[in-house]
Amino acid sequence: MLKQGIRDLVARMGDALEPFRQHIDNLMTIPGISDVSAHVIAGEVGLDMTRFPSASNLRASTARRGFAKAPRG
Repeated sequence: MLKQGIRDLVARMGDALEPFRQHIDNLMTIPGISDVSAHVIAGEVGLDMTRFPSASNLRASTARRGFAKAPRG
């Protein structure tokens, strides 16, 4: 019964995330970003990157949220 409940929950989560699937897939094209990492990024930062005028603004925002600082490159 528990295993079936988990399968049902996973299926519902997949259905709920379907509108965001292309964004998640795009994030996963970044070297080192797994499906789990892509979902964390989407959940923590969001998918609308237009609110960040530059990569520096995104980096500063993630640093304020407790993410490790990314090296400047």
